[in-house]
Amino acid sequence: MRKIILLLASIIICLHSFSQIELATEYEIPETYRPDVRTLIEKPATRRDSLYNIVVDGDFGYGDNVFALFDTLQTIFEKGGMKNSADSLLYANALYNMGDFSKQQIMYENGDEGRNLMKARALHYFKLADAACSSPQNAITENRADILYELAITYNNLYNDQQTAMKYAESALDIFTKLPSNNYRHQSIINILSALGDYHSSDNHDYDKAILYYEKMAEFSRDNDIDQYIYAFTNIGNCYMQKGNTDKAI
Repeated sequence: MRKIILLLASIIICLHSFSQIELATEYEIPETYRPDVRTLIEKPATRRDSLYNIVVDGDFGYGDNVFALFDTLQTIFEKGGMKNSADSLLYANALYNMGDFSKQQIMYENGDEGRNLMKARALHYFKLADAACSSPQNAITENRADILYELAITYNNLYNDQQTAMKYAESALDIFTKLPSNNYRHQSIINILSALGDYHSSDNHDYDKAILYYEKMAEFSRDNDIDQYIYAFTNIGNCYMQKGNTDKAI
């Protein structure tokens, strides 16, 4: 009889432990990010933040599991995890990081099918990130400008779609120029102006528009980036040469 009681007790303990494991892994949170089981169940914000840390910290040692982790995080955000504009920015930041992760994974895919899937995922996440930042409170923020800039790079580098890329680049430029200046924003503006000038001079052959972008680039780089300043005026000269205006080119 005593053996039967001990056996039943062991079964109950095992079932209880199994129940705790099921609760803990419901959201696929790795051990290093897993708070107390009851905290996860009773405090959804903690559950959300645990998953968010994995995605945003760039701890991508989980391979394909990162996508499963993010699917859960996405569900939490979209089913009540966004109470205000700050939460929306958190969500946009997570989406941005997933887009970046997808781009990184392209080099590890052996076939075209896998690479195309990662390209599509990257674009999908960046577009969702932009949508998450589209509220009036978040529309003119560095986060939004970064996302638009990344969309421009993605369309240009992954899809060879310069026309769409430049539309996103212009949108990013518009936001960066409306924000208070700092070194990062200043350099971002110079980079975007350079890309827009190059596109309109080399691909679109709209030399007048290219000159406008290069002139703005020269203005922004005059005091702190001599190489970019020279690059801008060199290209202004080239544009005038293409227009047949040798006097201004010189």
